[in-house]
Amino acid sequence: MERHKQAVGKIAAAVRGFFDRGEGYRIYHGSTNSTRPRPGAGTRVVDISALSNVVGVDKAARTALVEPN
Repeated sequence: MERHKQAVGKIAAAVRGFFDRGEGYRIYHGSTNSTRPRPGAGTRVVDISALSNVVGVDKAARTALVEPN
């Protein structure tokens, strides 16, 4: 869970920085099958590709907490 909190903290700081500066940004989550062109160099991107793990499993409730990728 600590790794998850650290990763989310880094992402939140990046998003907060763009917001505070009034800048737009793109979310990069890893590979995609999109046919749109990729953004060029210098594009403001927040990389969330590290969020690809199972955070926890509750066997009694039959649920899992997973990251978005």
